[in-house]
Amino acid sequence: MSVTPNYFAVLGIAPQLGRTFPVENRSPGYLGEIVISDGLWKGDFGGDPHILHKSIRLDTDLYRIVGVMPPSFHAPGRTVDERKVEVWAATSFYGPPLSYQPPRRVRNIPGAIARLTPDLTLTAAQGRIDALVADLRRQYSADYPDRSGWTVRLVPLQDTVVGDVRRSLILMLCAVGLVLLIGCVNVANLLLARTPDPSVTRAANSSTLQFSVMSLSRGSP
Repeated sequence: MSVTPNYFAVLGIAPQLGRTFPVENRSPGYLGEIVISDGLWKGDFGGDPHILHKSIRLDTDLYRIVGVMPPSFHAPGRTVDERKVEVWAATSFYGPPLSYQPPRRVRNIPGAIARLTPDLTLTAAQGRIDALVADLRRQYSADYPDRSGWTVRLVPLQDTVVGDVRRSLILMLCAVGLVLLIGCVNVANLLLARTPDPSVTRAANSSTLQFSVMSLSRGSP
């Protein structure tokens, strides 16, 4: 997976071994360093504690392993394939194998992850992005024609990863709550059915007492 050098810093994730990429590095092309997943480290390298700085070949190029991510970390994604990333390579998304000046009509980055400053709300950030988009569309109208509808929309990372599952979970929770409510009502009705009416109990006890007295009266000489 190709990422910018500050990818792990933005996510706030530290490796279990080694380091991640230098955040300040803006060199063109790929950095020649990679970070690997815990699964790849243990599965393909047997959990070798000396894995750092060993090189592996990706396509036709050699990359040096500089870090191993913890087992709990998975790349943000909605599907299993999107989350099952085993290698991260850092690039500034310009320079070989890409162009030094990629054309604006080519979308090299379908999405990006950013972290808001504590004093900036999502609404305020979206307003700034909207202003930037409007300015770009004015300056480069041929690259961003109105009919294309090109824009940039900020979405919380949790919503991107979870998506519509949240609604399904809420519906499932409501269904479980309804089933529990029905069960409680049935148990309450069962208990009420087994509890005799006090007035009926007194009447029955009175009839039994009268019957006993009558029996004793008839049986006496």
